[in-house]
Amino acid sequence: MAERAPLPDSVLVQVLALLPLRDRLRAARVCRRWQQLAQDRAVWTHVDLTLTAL
Repeated sequence: MAERAPLPDSVLVQVLALLPLRDRLRAARVCRRWQQLAQDRAVWTHVDLTLTAL
């Protein structure tokens, strides 16, 4: 079986930036590395603050 190589930080930051806010916050609790990456400015350049009905 082939060994899995971890994704580069730059790729993970791009993925985190595409997630909805709630999922970004959850992803930050996965491990220390993801927590550090989730704090990257690029992850938070766009935050949708639209109010929706419950």
